[in-house]
Amino acid sequence: MKLKPGIEKDYGDAVYANELEGLEELTLTDEDDPDCGHVTILRLNGTWLMAFDFIYNKSLAKKTIETAKEFIEAAEFSFSQQNWSAFADNLFSAAELLAKATLLATWSDPKFREKTTHSAIRSRYNRFAHLGNINPLHAPTFNKLSEMRYPARYSKEEFSLLESEGQSLLNGVKSMLQETSLLARAN
Repeated sequence: MKLKPGIEKDYGDAVYANELEGLEELTLTDEDDPDCGHVTILRLNGTWLMAFDFIYNKSLAKKTIETAKEFIEAAEFSFSQQNWSAFADNLFSAAELLAKATLLATWSDPKFREKTTHSAIRSRYNRFAHLGNINPLHAPTFNKLSEMRYPARYSKEEFSLLESEGQSLLNGVKSMLQETSLLARAN
């Protein structure tokens, strides 16, 4: 809250509505659940003030994004060594975690929060993309990596990738990281 000019208070002093000029910022306390959305409505000196945040699962999404960053780093190292199988597998893991974080932050479903599968994440992320909720290039990047994962990891034949295709996929996942971090306010 912003005090009127000439009014000074020490921490812990009582503050009365007639001493307030307005509201500068409204934030939740550390005791509030960071994974819940919220609406806060105040009436101050005859004026209604409202703040809201409908980002769900914020702390879980942030943790998921941080883990995705580790997989991106591993993919970048594999890219530099042209270890294409490790690159594809790590980059897929990063993309899948970012897709999951996006869904966690925008959709409140306790079942999805607690347990997900590769196919559930892919299906829901593609539906989310189809509705125009994300950059239209992110779902195809995720889908391409999803298709590459099995042959990269389990094929008996050598897995290879053009460096330019690898760079394009890496750039796509880094773009996903930026968008997901903004969406989940994890930057």
